[in-house]
Amino acid sequence: MTTTTQTPATPNEAAEAGVRARIAGARQVAGEVGGAFGAGGKAYVAGVLDLGRALWGFGREILAESGEHVRATIRAKDLRELAELQAAYAQRRIEMSATYTKEFADLARDRSEAVIAPVADLVAPHKAA
Repeated sequence: MTTTTQTPATPNEAAEAGVRARIAGARQVAGEVGGAFGAGGKAYVAGVLDLGRALWGFGREILAESGEHVRATIRAKDLRELAELQAAYAQRRIEMSATYTKEFADLARDRSEAVIAPVADLVAPHKAA
């Protein structure tokens, strides 16, 4: 089976075909850009929700631990025990704050990369298969 290609009869038809090809290419690029920003937007919303859940979890844990600390403080028998409880609580809060900060920063970085990835893939040079 042979295929034949039609050659434009006039230069005007050739110009129109070139313009149509460029418009089709522009539509394809616009579709890809829209898709990339759409995927990035979905990843952004999911990331914000994940960060909110993480902060909520940290807050619940801090509240529960603070409640237990207040109960232990009330049960303290003397001033020395009270001072030890306060020192231990302060140390624990500082350590956990550092842990929470690291966890939150790691999560934020992961989610930020997920937001940027669709656009970065769009502008990155395509690799030959």
